[in-house]
Amino acid sequence: MQTESSSDAGPDSPSGPPQPAGEIDFGVLPSLFGYHLRRAQVAVFHHWSAAIRAINITPGQAGVLIVISRNPGLTQAALARAMGIEKPTMLEVVDKLDRVGFIERRPFPNDRRSRALHLTALGERFAVELATLLLDHERRMMEGFAPQEREQLMAFLKRLSQIKP
Repeated sequence: MQTESSSDAGPDSPSGPPQPAGEIDFGVLPSLFGYHLRRAQVAVFHHWSAAIRAINITPGQAGVLIVISRNPGLTQAALARAMGIEKPTMLEVVDKLDRVGFIERRPFPNDRRSRALHLTALGERFAVELATLLLDHERRMMEGFAPQEREQLMAFLKRLSQIKP
């Protein structure tokens, strides 16, 4: 039996009183790479969220802002496709970035229905600050890895991201 500690259950929870650390049976989960991949993703996400909390932007908004900064003139639909984000979700993110003055929508050449996304001067300054925070976050997350381990991990993750459903 593989166990991990958990104290999420309270006295009034359906699962009963809290369990002492180490008594939660996770069954086959700890032997699965997907389980550990998800736990690692959650840890990285929480660390990144904490790093950018003070600048009042979500990790998703930060990613979109970085991509727009490197690809001025993308349409919202092209951005959603490239990032693997559903169009309604992308609309919310773009609306928020527009409201706070980081991006602007300009008419797209040859298509009056589409709008090209561009950073404003404020958005450009913010993207530079954001990239600095992101690189610092990445450095701290990878501190315990040798350069060749980091390269190998990145290669594995890229291969996994290419798997089609």
